[in-house]
This record gives sequence, structure tokens and C-alpha cells, in this order.
Amino acid sequence: MDERGVSQPAPTDLEVEDAAREYLLRSLTASARSRQQLAAGLASRDVPEDVAERLLDRFTDVGLIDDAALAQAIVRTRSQESGAARRRIATELRRKGIAADVAEEALIQVDDEDERRSAFDLARVRARRLVGLERDVALRRLVGFLGRKGYPPTLCLDAARAGLEGALDDSTETDRSD
Repeated sequence: MDERGVSQPAPTDLEVEDAAREYLLRSLTASARSRQQLAAGLASRDVPEDVAERLLDRFTDVGLIDDAALAQAIVRTRSQESGAARRRIATELRRKGIAADVAEEALIQVDDEDERRSAFDLARVRARRLVGLERDVALRRLVGFLGRKGYPPTLCLDAARAGLEGALDDSTETDRSD
């Protein structure tokens, strides 16, 4: 029934499919999404499962849905732009419904040395902000920051210590030159 209390006829199969297709196109225009995210969106709109599967298969066939490419892009951007560790990225991929084998293949882009270098770089940059704090407080904050990025505890501690040492060295050189 509409707001006037008049019964509306049930939508036809064609109308349901058109509405579902429109939802998929709008969703993919906004940002790349995994097949599972799109399937959940269709299910929340009460699109029959057979219609949803048919549309999702068609969108996958024409390349509009590509979980492997999405996973590659997420790994690349999260590791390079925000300095996230593989563990944190893997969690995000799982949340988005990317299959484990597809996620694993995408995560190959980031090796142990890349991750180590990234942790040390992040620690060095962040430590500059913490120079005025007591060493223990600064170390704790820096380790927590790196931990939230998904780095393993030992790497967090090593990178934080090195970052603080570098920041302290930089600040004493600046003091001497004044």
C-alpha cells in the first residue's frame, strides 16, 4: 500500500531484475565492491537469489565485478598509502568477502622486507611528534600506533625503538645548530 492506502501491484520479475541491475550499477559506480558485498546488498533488497546470482554472474563475466583486481588494489593502496601491515589488510579483505585464496595471492605483493621497511619508516615519521614526551610514554604510544596498523609485536617494538632513537638524534642535532 502507498501513503494513500491504495494497494500497489507486486513488481514483475522484469521490474525486480531492472531494480537489482540499477542497484549494482550505482554501487559499482560509487566504489569497487566484492561479489559478496554486492550479493548482501541485493539480499537486503529482497532480490530473489536466482535473479541475484544471474546478475552477479553477468557482471563478473563482463568484468564489472573482479574480486582479484579489487584485492590487488586494496593491498597496494593500504600498504603504500597508509602503511598497513599484511595482517590488517588480510582482515579487511576477509571483511569484504574476498576468498582466502584470492586474498593470499594479492598479499604476495608485500613481502617481509617491505613490511619491515614500512614499519620503520612509519615509526621514524611518527616519533618526531613524540620527542617532547618521556621515553617510556613515547615508546608505548609508538608501539600502540604500529600495532593498530597490524604489525607483529616484536617488529613494533624494534621499529619504535629505532624511530625514537632517530627522532632524538634529529632533535639534538637541531638544538646544537641553533
